[in-house]
Amino acid sequence: MFRFTLNLPGMNGFELCRRFRTEELTRRTPIIMLTARTEESDKVRGLDLGADDYLPKPFHLPELVARLRALVRRKQAKAQDSITIGTLRIVSTVFLEMRPPISSVSPSLTLK
Repeated sequence: MFRFTLNLPGMNGFELCRRFRTEELTRRTPIIMLTARTEESDKVRGLDLGADDYLPKPFHLPELVARLRALVRRKQAKAQDSITIGTLRIVSTVFLEMRPPISSVSPSLTLK
């Protein structure tokens, strides 16, 4: 999961989001924008460029945690990504632990 602000040194956060969505390696990684920009046009632009959520500052930590949980639920509800090679099927599951919030990828193997 990526989270970043829009005012990054050397690169605009909108551009970073766009690049993440065009790269195969990061295309499906959840993105949440945390930013001081509160204009509706900025929110719409961030979401249209591929952010999964947009949270303007200041925000309360419980709201951020709830949004992260909702994002993870949505990602888990979609069909799992998998690769099949012959009779071997490799499935990747993404989950979030909240002790403190840590994201990880847990691969699993299934034989057909």
